[in-house]
Amino acid sequence: MRFKLIIFMISVLLVTTNIFAYEEDTVFYAKDILEEVYLRGPAFTTDEIVYHDGLFYEFSISSKFGNYEAYSAEGLLIRKHELETMDRFEEIRAGDEVLKGFGNTLVGVGRGVGEAVLHPIETVKRLPKGIGKIFGRLIRIGKKHPAEENKTIMQVLSSGEKRKIAVELEVDVYSDNEKLQEMLYQLAKYRTVGGGSLKIGAFFIPGTAAVVYSIGSINQDVKNLIRDNNAIELEYINNNKLKDQAIDEELRLKFLKNTVFTPTDQTVIVECLEKIGALEGEDIYLELCSNINDKKSALFYRKTVEILLVMKEKGYLLEKIYNVDDVICALCDDMIFIVLPSDMLSYTPEIEELIKNTKNRFEDKSITLLTSGKISDRLKEYLENKTTIVFLEKFGKE
Repeated sequence: MRFKLIIFMISVLLVTTNIFAYEEDTVFYAKDILEEVYLRGPAFTTDEIVYHDGLFYEFSISSKFGNYEAYSAEGLLIRKHELETMDRFEEIRAGDEVLKGFGNTLVGVGRGVGEAVLHPIETVKRLPKGIGKIFGRLIRIGKKHPAEENKTIMQVLSSGEKRKIAVELEVDVYSDNEKLQEMLYQLAKYRTVGGGSLKIGAFFIPGTAAVVYSIGSINQDVKNLIRDNNAIELEYINNNKLKDQAIDEELRLKFLKNTVFTPTDQTVIVECLEKIGALEGEDIYLELCSNINDKKSALFYRKTVEILLVMKEKGYLLEKIYNVDDVICALCDDMIFIVLPSDMLSYTPEIEELIKNTKNRFEDKSITLLTSGKISDRLKEYLENKTTIVFLEKFGKE
């Protein structure tokens, strides 16, 4: 599956009279957004009604494993792949005596040890630094609740097999899907102590959309880092790369300790910043990232830096970035680019205010709006009366 990143260039000329009404429709139909094959399958069904917050779609999913939410069209495709992989795992386990014998592997284990499997991000982030300290503390927690599985869990987690299997299955090892985390643990246990020989090819499902860590140029780099390093090692690597970018220590730690971002998110962001190179205002972007506390904002700011990297790789000379209304604006070739990641941009008071504030702040610059999605007909109609719209190009996500 190729995800298309489309960047619209809209040169904005502002007038004081607004004859267009703001967008009111916040409810859409799933069938109008994605093809049927992406909306339902043997393991899941996407609700027909889809909400839209002005930027991204919000999907609700029913499955044999429970109910799930997905924010953004890309998030839905990733969740789809998770559920289909879990469904395939159930089929394989039914015919494998070793896997079948594992049952519920987390019954009776220590609370802290079980959380290390189901909630890898939260567990790691709240423990002391140092690999030995992490596993030492988890084992001590486990001893308060005697269970042989405690020792096995630590052996499996310390082996790195869970991360390797996640990359092979093209799912995110830091997903918030508890059932997926349990599956990954069982497969890692199978490889580590169960004597099984897992064939990843058995999980292949034609037509599925696997996790894409980032845009093509750094996707493999991120994948390798996730596979070869645990969360604490990733934090150490990302901290050093930000240090090389001249980001001060307090801001580095504030960003890296924000658990709204997964280690995968943070690695993508740092890799993008490294590839972009020295850029005045990077600290402004990281400050915005450090202060958020919700997953929607995390997606917005991660995609913001990905768009900046696309610009850089397509030959645009990025000179400086600014914060206007908590949105990143980039100075490039005497133009100001307002970076707005989205599935679809709607015509809202916030969008209009953002454009006005940007124009007022940079009176001597032409203003260009960039989005990774579509533009609603209402917004397009509003802008077309005062702008020239140019579709820059389509970029593929490998």
